[in-house]
Amino acid sequence: MNDTFPSASLTSLRAFDAVLRLGTLTAAAHELAVTPAAVSHRLRALETEAGCPLVFRASGRFCPTAEGAALAATLGDAFARIRASGPLLQGMSRAKALRVVAPMSFTVLWLLPRLSTFEAACPDVTPYVFAATDPLRSDGDPPHVRIAHSPAAPARGRWELLARDKTVVAHAPGLALNIADLAQARAVHIDSPDGLRSGTVGWDDWARLLGLTLHAPSGPHVSAEHAAIDLTLQGQAVMLASLFTAAGHFAAGRLRAMPGTAVDAGIAYWISIERPGPVADTFRTWIFEAVTAHHSADMQVGLAQANA
Repeated sequence: MNDTFPSASLTSLRAFDAVLRLGTLTAAAHELAVTPAAVSHRLRALETEAGCPLVFRASGRFCPTAEGAALAATLGDAFARIRASGPLLQGMSRAKALRVVAPMSFTVLWLLPRLSTFEAACPDVTPYVFAATDPLRSDGDPPHVRIAHSPAAPARGRWELLARDKTVVAHAPGLALNIADLAQARAVHIDSPDGLRSGTVGWDDWARLLGLTLHAPSGPHVSAEHAAIDLTLQGQAVMLASLFTAAGHFAAGRLRAMPGTAVDAGIAYWISIERPGPVADTFRTWIFEAVTAHHSADMQVGLAQANA
């Protein structure tokens, strides 16, 4: 027998290793995700190249011949090391995944429309974005990044201020109204059991912050800001909109802010890096740059209208 097998295929050597470790063609085929016939074919090809038998069957299991034992000793733990690399490679793959949990309307209105710029800057990172009605709730694996909308930083974790928010009365461009008309207006209500604590400003909150006496205007109730915007864009309703999340609509002229309606409810967006590492750090850098360089100008459009 030759001392080495310079032309032996890796697949044949791998089949030989699996058959000796597992004892049967069926077990080896299962590990290699091929058929038993394919394993047998690879063994015969290896034996043809060796010019001698490499395995034999005893008590229903495959055992090495003397030549087969010599070949197995030459291979050593090479295939064991290759198998061990699988979990490592999978871990590397997971390391390039980015899991982000964020408020529902923030995700729909702000994050997703800008996500392509993050993907372009970081093509080797796969983002998994989960829009949550309660982003502070912990289900399953912790995210790399969590974003919250509330007056103060959440109690648990290490949070950074991402951006402060303001609320304005918003309407479609074709609807001409002022504050005095609101009591008779068709107004969209965003219902949230936590109200201001979860970043939702209701009509009563808004009127109180402006020092107005206002009977709550009638109109449909929805559970999220992006749904309220969809109704408002139909042209016959007003809503209380976040200048932050709705900034793109103000900048594009799809929404207008009613003059004299801006209020500061002390609400802000907060970000927490829960699984520190290069991927999370890259996203953190990107989102702060996006807020500073691109979003602030859009937000100013709505603010200028509301302060007119």
